[in-house]
Amino acid sequence: MTRQDMIKALQQYERIRRQMAWYRRLWRWLKAQVVTRQKGIDDLTPDQRAALQEQLAVAAAREAPPTTKETPPNGT
Repeated sequence: MTRQDMIKALQQYERIRRQMAWYRRLWRWLKAQVVTRQKGIDDLTPDQRAALQEQLAVAAAREAPPTTKETPPNGT
């Protein structure tokens, strides 16, 4: 590798590094514009909490497997 090749490689590396830094800055700005604080359970009103608990109970009942047959303790 000649000295000129090394200089070109370093210049190309520097261009790529600057471009990636620009994308990182753009991503940080975009994220700051779009992402907001997520609401938590503590932020809900009592009515909203009751509705959420009801929805979770319905979803849990739907996902529960039917228990029609007992499995023997030895697993056979």
